[in-house]
Amino acid sequence: MIENPGFFTTKGLMLRRLDDTRYVLHDVVGTYSLPFLAATESELKGALANDFNIRLLVNLENAGEFPSYREFNWHQLEYYYAANLGYALHSYLMKPQELEKFYVETLSLPVAYLEIGHGEGSKGMLETIDKVVREAVLSNKAPFSAATLERWLVISQFGRVTSEILSLLSRAITGFINLLKAQRSCIIEARPTISQLSTNEVIHHGTDSYAAATFASMAAISMCTSLDLLSKLMHYLDQIDPSNIKFKPAGGCHFSDLTKLKSSPSLGGIATDLMHERHANPDIAQLIQFRHDVVHSTSALELEKVYVGIATPEVNGAPLHYAFQGWRDCLPNGQPVRYLGKDFFVEQHEDIEYRIFTWLQKVIALHLRAAESMHRFLIEEKKT
Repeated sequence: MIENPGFFTTKGLMLRRLDDTRYVLHDVVGTYSLPFLAATESELKGALANDFNIRLLVNLENAGEFPSYREFNWHQLEYYYAANLGYALHSYLMKPQELEKFYVETLSLPVAYLEIGHGEGSKGMLETIDKVVREAVLSNKAPFSAATLERWLVISQFGRVTSEILSLLSRAITGFINLLKAQRSCIIEARPTISQLSTNEVIHHGTDSYAAATFASMAAISMCTSLDLLSKLMHYLDQIDPSNIKFKPAGGCHFSDLTKLKSSPSLGGIATDLMHERHANPDIAQLIQFRHDVVHSTSALELEKVYVGIATPEVNGAPLHYAFQGWRDCLPNGQPVRYLGKDFFVEQHEDIEYRIFTWLQKVIALHLRAAESMHRFLIEEKKT
């Protein structure tokens, strides 16, 4: 049974729960369906698919000022990427007695390492400060050791990458929510045209349809980039030698570069599992291919076509205003169906918002799987 009273669905509609077993659908202009019964979540999903040709997405609270993102396991993502991977890295790099000294000495490190990075001359200033600091360390004039400085720089670099992963996933989720909002705005904009033309469906082109296509594209790009950063994070962890810690900047990586890990068999095993998931899962293959096409072709332009209508087979004839933004048909390997130079066929009538929602679930599951494995590796290999 759905506990939250309000949910987004595909095609620009919303679901409301009236009581424990009664639900009602409504559109953005205030038209409601007749109440229908569903005793379980499975029954509810079946009723939505069979009676209205739609699918359940996320609760309406995600469009508010303080969304929880419960459907996306955000709490678990923060558990690893905002906190516990960093904590475990400390113990991986240092023994307990070394940690105590490290925490004391880091209080004396220049804040310039964190704060300088913007404005004219910022790079030169940071280089100068770093040179002065290292000279002070070598001449024993600094209140911290060279080991503390190197460890702190490594930990800071690791933390930047984990923070960027969270930021990209947040951007992808926000893009998805904004896509849902834009589709509903398309309905409001196109409704007068439907009435004036005395038709049941129109193709809406305008600022809102362009925004919807942009949000879908940016969500896909952000998800793919987060996977690239996951590869970057694992490569960086792979190159760290706890017995001889020297700071090296994290290099750029693609998700496919996970096959190139060299140092740690344990991390190599994690990477192998993730790459197997990539090749075995058509959703991930579709996402990566779509990101490629968004950047290198005009595929995203097709997403700007938003079909807005009422009482058509798209919603099984229900007298509700809907917005259909289709996702292209794909082969099992993730490649789009192509013919005569075209690569955007929508015979399967899959909604782009459901495709984005599915990608988010798959990508976040990969991130959590990788984080759990990396955390276990750091804990098992920690210094004692």
